[in-house]
Amino acid sequence: QEFKDLCHLLQILANTIENFSTKDLFTSAEISSMKRELLSGTGSCLARLLTEYCLYRNNVEGARALTFSHQDHNSTPAYVSALDFPSFSLQYNPAEGGKQKNPLQHLRESLPGSSGLNRVRMW
Repeated sequence: QEFKDLCHLLQILANTIENFSTKDLFTSAEISSMKRELLSGTGSCLARLLTEYCLYRNNVEGARALTFSHQDHNSTPAYVSALDFPSFSLQYNPAEGGKQKNPLQHLRESLPGSSGLNRVRMW
């Protein structure tokens, strides 16, 4: 249910921002700021849920090396952050003595077929 609600909220907010841009209610800089904030907050929550699900569903070996780091909201003004969604980034933490790797590269290589590429594009 959480996933479904998050998808609906993301669609509503994205459509609202698009409507704002067509009605000239905000400047193009403000619209860009709203879009960035939406993607870094609500969008990163959705990306995290989908990534966790894909890793679980595919029983990915080495999935524990991928972690989600909470990021602070440093943008002002805050249009969408009133909804208080945390912002996440994908991190790669190699096993002890392991080689450091780009988290997106690890994600792409870990998931089968186009699933890895789709998750990378989403992030």
